[in-house]
Amino acid sequence: MDLQFFALVFLLALVEARAQFKPAQPCEPQKCLPPNCRCSEDRKPPGGLTPKETPQIIMVTFDDGIEERFYDLYIELLDEVRNPNGCPAVATLFNCNVGTNYFWVETAYSKGFEIADHTVTHQGATYYEKANYTVWKNDIDGQKEILHR
Repeated sequence: MDLQFFALVFLLALVEARAQFKPAQPCEPQKCLPPNCRCSEDRKPPGGLTPKETPQIIMVTFDDGIEERFYDLYIELLDEVRNPNGCPAVATLFNCNVGTNYFWVETAYSKGFEIADHTVTHQGATYYEKANYTVWKNDIDGQKEILHR
């Protein structure tokens, strides 16, 4: 009996939840104007640019502790790469406290690399699956605080 009751309550809750969500309305290109709005089916480049004139953006990221051997690799990989405007290519380094030498973090930052927050402890996926909000917050905010110093 309890299982049937639970199933019925679950189905009623599901029906109620679905009733609250309405499908998205079709986009109106004459009302939806950049830079604040852009219809997802609009495949034209922004600002009247031709496809050939439109900048292409590639994000390069590296993950985990930053130390000399990795820093040297980042420089080797990106040293000769330039954007069309002549600016050097850089990457985002997602930094965790484990294995990090903060001299190399500051060196990378001074060369134009973006430094992003990973975690303090760099635990595995199963650890975070079981972690509560406070554990997540402390691990991420803790690394942010370390980077801020």
